[in-house]
Amino acid sequence: MEVKINSRLFFMGTICVLVTALVTSLFFRTAFYNQAEENIRSITETVAEAYNNGADLSAFSGKGYRLTLIAANGTILYDTDVPSETMDDHSTREEVIEALSDGSALSTRHSSTMGADTYYCAVRLSDGNILRTAQEVKTVWHLYNTTLYIVFIAAIVALLLSIIFSVMLTKQLVDPINQLGAHLDDPASKVPYPELEPFVASLREYQRRERQHERQRQEFTANVSHELKTPLTTIHGYAQIIDSGIAKPEDIDGFVKKIEKESSRLIVLINDIIELSHLDEDSGD
Repeated sequence: MEVKINSRLFFMGTICVLVTALVTSLFFRTAFYNQAEENIRSITETVAEAYNNGADLSAFSGKGYRLTLIAANGTILYDTDVPSETMDDHSTREEVIEALSDGSALSTRHSSTMGADTYYCAVRLSDGNILRTAQEVKTVWHLYNTTLYIVFIAAIVALLLSIIFSVMLTKQLVDPINQLGAHLDDPASKVPYPELEPFVASLREYQRRERQHERQRQEFTANVSHELKTPLTTIHGYAQIIDSGIAKPEDIDGFVKKIEKESSRLIVLINDIIELSHLDEDSGD
């Protein structure tokens, strides 16, 4: 019973931990994805406002993100990480096209210049140029990966705790039942759980009937022993008298009749015992 309870509690705990870890991971992934987009959008808008107010883009170099100033025709005017003259035309970039038409754009793709999957946010400036901010996906998701590692560790700890608590809970549940089993004959012993009261009552009634039957068997055995002893003693005594030659010839006929009478009585008793034995077997079935 303990093994079954422990295994089921452990199984339930494992399922709960795995589901919680999965849901938590998905939640954090969505939250970080939205936060990453919000962050790069906020950075781009802040830099764009500063640029529109006359700030130099070089002041934002080395901040963990890359800034690119793109003319309306796709020519690179400035880049914080790569010399602009080495970069090709960007007029076909989806974020540039969308920013020119809608004023702003967000996209994610692999950058051949940065050599990594990259988030892009582009906005149209007041002079008609495009300011684009780029940030590597691995940089954005570094915190998520750290958080995911923590979630994994927490799931392992929760699983270990579930094992410990399942063992403790099983012991608390089973110990009162074991104690009840050891003192089942004591009517004063308290049933630990109300759900067990009908079962315990039936079991005690069964034990009561068994004890009563046992007493009846003992009484029956004692009575049968006494009843069998009398005719057997009589038969044995008369048989010895006849065998020893003590009996007078005229008395032998009377002794034989007494032996026949006691033998008939003995046969009746034996038949009664056999019948009672059959009845007892039928009641047991």
